[in-house]
Amino acid sequence: MKSESSVIREMALVKIRCDSNTRQDIITTANVFRANIIDYGTESMIITVTGESSKLDAFIKLMKPFEILEMCRTGVVSLERGEACLRDKDMEYINSLKSNRE
Repeated sequence: MKSESSVIREMALVKIRCDSNTRQDIITTANVFRANIIDYGTESMIITVTGESSKLDAFIKLMKPFEILEMCRTGVVSLERGEACLRDKDMEYINSLKSNRE
């Protein structure tokens, strides 16, 4: 898929060690990246961040000094913009295979 005609995203769940001294810095950084805190504890928090891979890389780089305890990334997912659908292209391909057999 071409990036100009597609929506391309990736997601990461990041568990970060925190305490009363670092918590606000982590929250502020998460807000800058429009990330969401989905679990909040006294010793750690889990943050989900979505966007292009470069955005996730930058967020992770800034979180490393706080100590990343665990992390999971989805990998890139995408869909074409507008009315075009992958399903339609698959059906065109399947029909072309059927035509070639006849």
